[in-house]
Amino acid sequence: NDPIGVSAATLTSPTVVIGSADAQISFKNKFITESGFDGMVLEYSTNGGGVWTDVITGGGSFVTGGYNGAISTGFMSPIGGRQAWSGTSAGGFIDTVINLPAALNGQTVIFRWLMASDTTVAATGVWIDDIQVFGARVCNACTVVSQVRADFDGDGKTDVSVFRGGTTWYINRSTAGFKADNFGLAGDVAVPGDYDGDGKTDEAVRRGGTTWYIRGSTVGDFGLDFGSQGDIPVAGDYDGDGKTDIAVYRPSSGTWFIRRSSTGVVAGTQWGNPGDIPVVGDFDGDRKSDLTVFRPAAPNFTCLWHTLTSQGVYKVGGWGISTDKLVPADYDGDGKIDYAVFRNGIWYILGSSNSVQHTIQWGSAGDKLVPGDYNGDGKYDVAVFRNGTWYILEGGTGLLPPNPRTEFFGQGGDFGVPAAYVPEQ
Repeated sequence: NDPIGVSAATLTSPTVVIGSADAQISFKNKFITESGFDGMVLEYSTNGGGVWTDVITGGGSFVTGGYNGAISTGFMSPIGGRQAWSGTSAGGFIDTVINLPAALNGQTVIFRWLMASDTTVAATGVWIDDIQVFGARVCNACTVVSQVRADFDGDGKTDVSVFRGGTTWYINRSTAGFKADNFGLAGDVAVPGDYDGDGKTDEAVRRGGTTWYIRGSTVGDFGLDFGSQGDIPVAGDYDGDGKTDIAVYRPSSGTWFIRRSSTGVVAGTQWGNPGDIPVVGDFDGDRKSDLTVFRPAAPNFTCLWHTLTSQGVYKVGGWGISTDKLVPADYDGDGKIDYAVFRNGIWYILGSSNSVQHTIQWGSAGDKLVPGDYNGDGKYDVAVFRNGTWYILEGGTGLLPPNPRTEFFGQGGDFGVPAAYVPEQ
């Protein structure tokens, strides 16, 4: 708030490990203060709050939404003489993006937003929302590879594909055409992903609950023992290197065990309770998979999704009920996974970009749920697989009008490969 009288109120972040010299922080920022006399600054500390440094004085720079004036030294403001956000932000919330000081690379940092007022004249105060820290902001000299699910030819489109009997993959690649491949044994579980980082989905299976076999589209076949009986496979790109990491979730302890492809190091993180359902996906848009669990609630009560982002930030949201099937994906194309559930033939989707709720009638109870980006527009489509027939609604959450299509591929008893990316329930 912005009271009459000298005041210094703060909003302090959890600790964040900065992973790049090109890191950024972004947030939404609204302020209504006494212009030139009261205002807000952003500071950071690398020693647990012992010493605080202004993010710009320390070597950072604004990309958008920077300080807009200096604070008077005449009325005892705690930030007198400093640049700050002061007055009234144009149009309400503004988007602030800041290049963090390069010296913070590798540091454990706390951020605080400091709202300071002087001895006279009150106003309304400040608001901060949607805070995100990104480890690296540019990729000028590299190629961003496809992260689309079940994209076996790397063209940015989900391919209609089935895994039959634990042994044979049948793939109708959207650009490269039909492919059949024997890889696996009866009883194997499909765990597709881009394990070699070439932008193409690799055939992969998990055998006996402990051993992973992968047919890399670039590096060839390899295998690895990882996990125990009863673990749930949760392969994803947790380190942001463009390669799928082998990972499992242990329901008995709520622990995620991840083998990072960038280092080969295995780490365990406790995030979840018995009965939780693990969910793989990038919920904050930094191209790294986050640790997320869906926690069932009492009948007909809203369930909570608990996320620990790759930046160490805790997020929670309510969506769905305990009997729903989970179908999280990026339906609105903003690079973030949306909360989504399937209930009695209806898809309920909460867009992360604008919190718009979509209700789509598509499919029937008992269908296999295979959402994917089948037309390559960057937005996932609702889709179901039923006894060898694919029913796909392209653009159902954004394109007007949506384009329904039917494709005959596979047979009853086949496993639709895109279903491997949604939680098994």
